[in-house]
Amino acid sequence: MSVQFFDKFNVSTREITESGFLRANATFTRAGVFKYATSMFDQKELPEHLKDKKVIRVLRPASELEKSVAQFAHVPVTDGHPTEDVSPDNVKVNQVGMSLGFVEFKDNFIFGKILIQHKDAIRKVQNDKDELSAGYTADLVLSPGVDKTFGEYDAIQTNLKINHIAIVKHGRSGPKVRVLDELNKEINMIERTYNDVTLTFADESSAEAFDTILAEREETKADIDEPSTTVSVEDEAEVNTELIAKDKEIKDMSEEIETLKGKLDAEVALRPSPEDIDKLVTSRLKLVDEARSLHDDIEATGLTDLDIKRTVIAKSFGDKLDITEKDEQYIDGVFTSLLLARKEEDKQESKKLAKSFSDAATKENKPNNKQLYEDSIVNAWKSK
Repeated sequence: MSVQFFDKFNVSTREITESGFLRANATFTRAGVFKYATSMFDQKELPEHLKDKKVIRVLRPASELEKSVAQFAHVPVTDGHPTEDVSPDNVKVNQVGMSLGFVEFKDNFIFGKILIQHKDAIRKVQNDKDELSAGYTADLVLSPGVDKTFGEYDAIQTNLKINHIAIVKHGRSGPKVRVLDELNKEINMIERTYNDVTLTFADESSAEAFDTILAEREETKADIDEPSTTVSVEDEAEVNTELIAKDKEIKDMSEEIETLKGKLDAEVALRPSPEDIDKLVTSRLKLVDEARSLHDDIEATGLTDLDIKRTVIAKSFGDKLDITEKDEQYIDGVFTSLLLARKEEDKQESKKLAKSFSDAATKENKPNNKQLYEDSIVNAWKSK
């Protein structure tokens, strides 16, 4: 059976090129067992035991992924999945960039680089639409088993054919496969819907745990809903007890999600505003200038503001002043005193310099005795 798949991952270390394009390291896909809705497969080709399932667990083997690694080079990048495969007939409409030539398979992941060229797509990636979804077809071998790394599965993907890589908001493979920005340490939330309520998870493992609980609940519920003359009152009561337990697990997980949301909101609230960042930068530059006015060989890179002040004091006093155990208030006081002393020295130096210029000018304009004698000889006739 040949099936079309869309599996999502993420965009990493980004830079804007001189031409204004966005170039980034990216993770395209990974090996593993993934759950797909049974409805996406051709029901005629599914065996009866799979038709009754709501989801089918599909293994994407590392060996098959490794064989397809070269296909991920020079692939069109699209903004979302197009309604049809990208081809020479529609590439002008669908393509917003492309994957570059460097691609490697490592630790069950396929890594590479992408170049995003369309301004709207660049803006979306910078605004966190930064997960990737590989659009491809694969043959589906309906053979269940247990993978030693990824666990149980119902079918296996083989013969992968890559068509495009789409930029999406959330991907099947989760935030591990994304256009990664190493400066951002945000919690990558994953959404699931239960009873018309959207739940948000902090990581893929939590979302998968929720999927497992929900799937077990559906299977248990199906046992009750299916008519049977052999179900006893005791059996039904036991199943109901299991359902209650599963509902409690879901409730507990929902409460945990709310707690994580609260932590995320608190983290966001602590982030400095653009105005605060401007003030911090201005203050830092001022401190570095002040430090170098006292010692021009101060190297501030990697130092905190307090470390810079301690370094200046140590250079100024040497062993004469031990500041090892001194607190921040003391350090600020000594540093401020050094600055005031420097300003006073500069003021006195300016006065001395001004006086020396003034004395030199006066001396230059005052005639000497020789000049007076010569002038008297020259002007002697005027008195007769």
